[in-house]
Amino acid sequence: MKIGDFEATLTHARVGDTTVALWRVAALEVRPVGRLRRLVDRAALLAADEPPEPPYWAHLWSGAAVLAAAVPRDARRVLELGCGLGLPGFGRALLTDAGRIDTRAFYAELDAAGLAWRASDEPVREEGLPLTVKLVEVAHRC
Repeated sequence: MKIGDFEATLTHARVGDTTVALWRVAALEVRPVGRLRRLVDRAALLAADEPPEPPYWAHLWSGAAVLAAAVPRDARRVLELGCGLGLPGFGRALLTDAGRIDTRAFYAELDAAGLAWRASDEPVREEGLPLTVKLVEVAHRC
C-alpha cells in the first residue's frame, strides 16, 4: 500500500478499550539523489528557532492519542480538524499541546476571546522518550 510516494503500513492504536486500525507512512524519510533525509527530525523540531514543518498527515503523534482517549465514548457527533492520521475528533473543543512551540500567547488569546479553558498534563512516551502532552478543554464561559 502507498500513501502518495510513501510505503504505508497498517498500525493498530489503542484508545481506551478499543483498538483502531490506521494506515501510516512506514518510514518518514526520502532519498533525494542518493542521500537519506528524514522528514521527522525530532531534534530539529524541538531545538531549532525555525524548525521544519513536520508531515502531520503521516505520523501518529502523541497528542493525537491523548486527544482520542479524551473524546467521550457516547459522543454522537465529532468534527476533526488538522489531526494528522485522523485518530481523534472533538464531541466539545479539545486540543493537545506537546510543547513543540511556545503557546502562551494562544492561551492568552483564549482568555481575551472570553473562552474558558482548563488543562491537564498527560505523561506519554514518544520515540521511547518521556513527554508531557497538555490536554486542553475549551468552552464558552457560562
